[in-house]
Amino acid sequence: MGLTRLILRLETIRYRKFKLSQFVPTVKDYMIFMRAAKYNFNRQFHAMSEFYLNENSPSNVKMHEQSMQPAASAWKDLYEISCMGHTSYTIHGMIENNQHHPKRLVDFLLKFVRIDPATRKPTPLGEDVREQHAVLVGSGVDIERPGPLLNENKKKLVAEYTIQTNHIDSNNHTNFAVYILFSEQTAMKAAAEKIYPSVRGGELNVEDVESFTVYYERECRLGDTVHVHTWEGAPGQLHFQAFKGDTLLSYIIVTMYDAMPHSVL
Repeated sequence: MGLTRLILRLETIRYRKFKLSQFVPTVKDYMIFMRAAKYNFNRQFHAMSEFYLNENSPSNVKMHEQSMQPAASAWKDLYEISCMGHTSYTIHGMIENNQHHPKRLVDFLLKFVRIDPATRKPTPLGEDVREQHAVLVGSGVDIERPGPLLNENKKKLVAEYTIQTNHIDSNNHTNFAVYILFSEQTAMKAAAEKIYPSVRGGELNVEDVESFTVYYERECRLGDTVHVHTWEGAPGQLHFQAFKGDTLLSYIIVTMYDAMPHSVL
């Protein structure tokens, strides 16, 4: 299973379990964009995710016939707003396996920003929303903006992509998952060309992903040319920056438990 597929399935569960409008009401003529996301994975989750993520609900998890069948109460999803800003808010969520004793499988943060569709720029959430969550304004856990920008001293690979019709979503811009897909495809090329010093064998295993962080900077439209730069920072920490010309579109960081020569991301 690939990294893009994994993140999309987690997003499907999040969308089904956590309705943004229950915390930040949908306002006519305004949109909500994802600004950033960060996932931390427990190794146990990778071993169970294929079964967990294939189901419509964590209470209906099915394992292999030879495996233990978890009870309906074995899985628990928790969501809460952790931080409220001027134009954005951050959700803290987790997935736990409580079958024998509480064990956190996935811990994640999702940051959303309110957008004015006329200007395509962030706009204030509104005093009513900020008053409703006053205790969270300017506090709580948030996603730090990654940096610095491209490190020219590192060995890197650059891959080129063109935005196609199927990359565009209902907000008339490139869907967030496309940047993850481009990074995943670039990682495959970079690993094969031995760009990452700590990766042996030319391949990467999605089950070794410890954390995944993405920060979206700018929009991208149909027909745009995107260049994805990738390099390894600290051992096992893979960086991906997507550019349109000189404009940074997204910054993704994938941290591996171990760089192992198995299946690709």
